[in-house]
Amino acid sequence: MSLEDASENLSRRVGCAIKPSDIMGLTFKENARMISRLADLSDAQLVDSLKGLVARGRAVTAQVLVHLAEVEHRQLHLAAAYASMHAYTTRHLGFSDSEAYDRVHAARAARKVPAILDMVADGRLHLTAVRLLAPHLVPDDPLELLTAAAHKTKRQILQLLADRAPKPDAPERVRRLPSPRPKPDAGQQDLLAVASADPPQPPPQPAARPEPPRPRPSEPQPLGADRYQVQFTASAALVGKLAELRALLSHREPGCNIATAIERAVDTLRADLLKERFAVGAKPKKSPTGTKKSRARTRHVPADVRREVVARDGLRCAFVDPETGRRCGSDQRLELEHHVPFARGGAHDASAMSLYCRAHNAFTARRAFGAEQMALCIAERQTTSTNQAPRRARSADSCRNES
Repeated sequence: MSLEDASENLSRRVGCAIKPSDIMGLTFKENARMISRLADLSDAQLVDSLKGLVARGRAVTAQVLVHLAEVEHRQLHLAAAYASMHAYTTRHLGFSDSEAYDRVHAARAARKVPAILDMVADGRLHLTAVRLLAPHLVPDDPLELLTAAAHKTKRQILQLLADRAPKPDAPERVRRLPSPRPKPDAGQQDLLAVASADPPQPPPQPAARPEPPRPRPSEPQPLGADRYQVQFTASAALVGKLAELRALLSHREPGCNIATAIERAVDTLRADLLKERFAVGAKPKKSPTGTKKSRARTRHVPADVRREVVARDGLRCAFVDPETGRRCGSDQRLELEHHVPFARGGAHDASAMSLYCRAHNAFTARRAFGAEQMALCIAERQTTSTNQAPRRARSADSCRNES
């Protein structure tokens, strides 16, 4: 497919070209009326409308890539006195640095492989995916890699590329970073201001902004199958503890490296947290022979129930959209949720409980009790916690004095 054919397909997908006046011509009152009309839509209508806008926006984004590629081909950015396409897209078109970076590189890739435009327009590829895949596209068969990366997140695409072209292990290195410069106090600032009082100079002419370097990754970067590069800044105390930990492990694992020491420490901490939060690994308590202990009505969930819920839900949020069947699956801030709220008689039973993230736990509570009631409960809880803090501090002081 040629670039011209791809552009015509995109025009038909959008339906008509969007004019700046279609957006810029809206007054404040018209925007306010448009927002107020959304309140009259049902949940299904609102979601359908949003999906339509997203689909239209993707098609428009693909058209933007076609235009950017043609602008660069004609060197119109140079004629407009911009030294690079990055400067043109940020200063002239108003994109942020990251938006411009993705669009310029995606436009260049789409000019070589026009099939990218259709994949961007229908949502199979996002712009970050195109930028990451572009250097790895094989001229003979670029669609093979593009198809393999369809509907994948950035992290999944990085893993895909690492699996196909593994990188060597990252070298083990501990480097001391320079200490930050202390900020001058008010008196020093006044002296510096007086000392630097020079005649006013004409403002310097803005220099051409070079292509920005890729930001340093903050997440583990895949190097290949089951291998990642992890980079972080550690305190002096942590470096000392790692050295001590490696020394303690030396009799068991001679030549233990930093990664092995951290993995051993993480294994131990993980086991402790699972035992503390969900009683995983804890020894079940035995009731006296011949008696069945009745459980009092408290909010404490028994250990055997917590273990059963975690074993079933697998440390992932179990909230499911009843219409689509999609499960949340988040692993952050997990909490035990009663299907029937505890305040309404919900039982501490594994079949009547699930593991929810905090967001869905709060969501189900608002649906059960209402947003106003939940706001009152949260405010009351915060007030109680604030009032009890001095009491807990006095109690701790008295305990220390008695000891």
